[in-house]
Amino acid sequence: MAYRFQPWFGDYIELGTAVDLRLQPVTWSLRFRCPDTFEWGNYWLLTFANSTGSVLPFRVYKNRTNAASNQDRLFIDAGGTGIFNPGALVEGHEYFIAFSVDAANATRGYLLDVTTNTETTTTSSTSALNYTDCQLYFGRVPWGTEGADPHDMDGDLWDVRCYNRALSLRELRTLARRAPILAGLVGWWEMIDGPRDLVGNNHGTLSIDEPTLVPAHHRFRRGD
Repeated sequence: MAYRFQPWFGDYIELGTAVDLRLQPVTWSLRFRCPDTFEWGNYWLLTFANSTGSVLPFRVYKNRTNAASNQDRLFIDAGGTGIFNPGALVEGHEYFIAFSVDAANATRGYLLDVTTNTETTTTSSTSALNYTDCQLYFGRVPWGTEGADPHDMDGDLWDVRCYNRALSLRELRTLARRAPILAGLVGWWEMIDGPRDLVGNNHGTLSIDEPTLVPAHHRFRRGD
């Protein structure tokens, strides 16, 4: 069960300004798989931002810090602060990533390399989250156009979840290993039959910059 983002299509999912997910405390989690060959150096998996990026409550993104040695790394920013940099990613591996911000601005980051069952955790703090005029995006940043570095995602994304509370480390470990955590779950996108919220009304819209390039088969799929 996954959506396969491919940067040459310019595809992304937008949830708009009406989403009921501008929360603090909050926990976000998602699963993703890096492609076997990293074709783009930088991409953004999950972004809450306004149309110019001047207000950016949080983002989850991959950055190639050393192209010569293929050192692709994952980063999370929240409240204008970098809160999590769990290290280099491995091509072809499946990952579970989660982060939380509680009511007192304390943060927690968690990454599980599902392929090797290796986890990385951190705690920190940040500023209060500012959601002014912000929209939620999966798969890109909300600004830029094709050819202007919109950081379109390359890879699989699925099982995106939002909670209205800060989950504990024990809960994150439970969730990462596919046991259900339902208390406080306010948004859940499996990415099976489209960007539909299974627990709320925060449904997304799929946009494609280059629809003529998309193959005939639909890229929301089962079986992952």
